[in-house]
Amino acid sequence: MLDDVVARLRHPDRWLLAFVVAAFVLWIAAVGPLRSWASEAGIRGHWTLGVAPSFFAGGTLAAWQALAAATPPVASVVLAGALVSLAEVAHLAMPRQTADLWDVVTGLAGAALSLPLLKWRWSHRAA
Repeated sequence: MLDDVVARLRHPDRWLLAFVVAAFVLWIAAVGPLRSWASEAGIRGHWTLGVAPSFFAGGTLAAWQALAAATPPVASVVLAGALVSLAEVAHLAMPRQTADLWDVVTGLAGAALSLPLLKWRWSHRAA
């Protein structure tokens, strides 16, 4: 199984790989530099800045699942949604963290919005 993943990553679907990298960069930017900038600009408390990491995480995780494990599109989205949801459940047990239903909703939305791309790439994958 690991050999299959390595083989897929040696010759990846370039469109899907580009999406994974872009979504991951946006996810990390939303967690770090964007929050720092928002604090300096005095808009740190804006709702969209709070949920943006979950949105990008959902898309990143769905696309990565499809890329690395060749999981069908809908299953990739469901798995990504489950991971984002479990991450919020984990916040319940973490000090100084707050679980937020909006993070779950936006994570699910990010995963769901990646579905058209995942379906497109699934239909063009090598047989």
